[in-house]
Amino acid sequence: MVTALLIDGAILQPQMYAVNGSLQCIKVLMQLVSAVKVHRRHLYAKLDIASQQELFSLFIQSLGHNPQPP
Repeated sequence: MVTALLIDGAILQPQMYAVNGSLQCIKVLMQLVSAVKVHRRHLYAKLDIASQQELFSLFIQSLGHNPQPP
């Protein structure tokens, strides 16, 4: 799962986890969360949507289904 979040050439070295233990892991995870938020915001802008619900709706429509809006 973490490997899938490593995007844009970001490479984590195994040694960095051993340096400061849990604190270093927390820092790395926070950076990953921030990166995911940025990429999600860019994706939403490209698709001209504002929510995860709209993203799922587009996905369902791409499968050939046309759900009725609530």
